[in-house]
Amino acid sequence: MQVWTAQDAIGRVYGLVEIPQAKQWAVVLRVAAQTGSLVDLDTRNVWVASWGEYLAQLGQEGGVAQAAAVVETAPDPGQSLAAHVSGLVRDGVPAFAARVQYAAAAEYPTGVAETIGYVSLTYDEHNLGVTRGRGGVQAAAHAVAEEIGRRLPGLCWPQRAPAG
Repeated sequence: MQVWTAQDAIGRVYGLVEIPQAKQWAVVLRVAAQTGSLVDLDTRNVWVASWGEYLAQLGQEGGVAQAAAVVETAPDPGQSLAAHVSGLVRDGVPAFAARVQYAAAAEYPTGVAETIGYVSLTYDEHNLGVTRGRGGVQAAAHAVAEEIGRRLPGLCWPQRAPAG
């Protein structure tokens, strides 16, 4: 197994894992796993439907041999929420509004979990139209990285290059 660094079509750097025995290549994407806390039922239903649409899109993505989703949850004693609220409160806001936000951050975090999601996409190089010829693994890696890099922006959100 070898890890390659590549760049997608909009300039984002990503890692590409070669699985030589199977002639497959994997990419792992970090996804925004939303939680249902403080969200109405209609919004949660839209989120679930969007996840289903994304999975259906992966089923139509040519060359994907397998896709796996992993959701990691860990208890959060409240530091994340407090930091988030602190970043939202601006100078000059009404004192009452700031007190309400800080009070909610202090009381709400009981039982809160931090949720992080990952989607792993494994591509079959033959189904990507890549064949190993005279250039060997280097040429195959370049061709696979170019093809997967062309597809990634359509499979990721947000679809913009990082600032900087």
